[in-house]
Amino acid sequence: MSFPWSENRNAKTGKAGPPRGRGSSGRLKTFVLLAALGAAGLGLFGSGAVDVASLADRTAAASSKGGEKEAPARAGADEAGGGAGLTQRAEEIGRREAAVKREEEKLKDLKKEMEQRIAHLEKLKTDVEASLKKVEDEREQNFRHLVKVYESMPPEEAAARMEKLDDKVALALLSRMKGKTAGKILAAVDATRAARLSEALAEKKRR
Repeated sequence: MSFPWSENRNAKTGKAGPPRGRGSSGRLKTFVLLAALGAAGLGLFGSGAVDVASLADRTAAASSKGGEKEAPARAGADEAGGGAGLTQRAEEIGRREAAVKREEEKLKDLKKEMEQRIAHLEKLKTDVEASLKKVEDEREQNFRHLVKVYESMPPEEAAARMEKLDDKVALALLSRMKGKTAGKILAAVDATRAARLSEALAEKKRR
């Protein structure tokens, strides 16, 4: 049987003794041995009645099993903590995805609204162009009718009426008339104005 003081003696003499630093089970074993020796000194242990070394080994083994039971418990706690972290991260990702989806829906609604406005403006443009064309066609039709009215008048009467018109309107009427009819009307107009209208009419035809 080896005793703790034999380890101390080996350490003093430099001889190799049992390895040190085996953790809590080694310290507990040493404590039990010391306690057993003290009890033996008091007569609590008979000769060979109790194996002190065997008692220390059993105590250390029990302590080791207790530590082994604690290790899975700590591992389970660590796993629970890690699971909670993953759950929080998944929830955060879910919230971000929901926010992105809401923004996408807003953009879709905005795009739809813009497309509707563009379609409305295009329709409005088409309607305005159609209205302008209609007005232009009606004006052209009315002007042609006015030309025919002047052509059907006697030259003197047409000239008298044309004296009251603006040069631009008179020139437009004369340019739409047949050359012979326009010449007769100009012959009846004031000579100065007739010369001015004739010059403008010739310039217009050159263009």
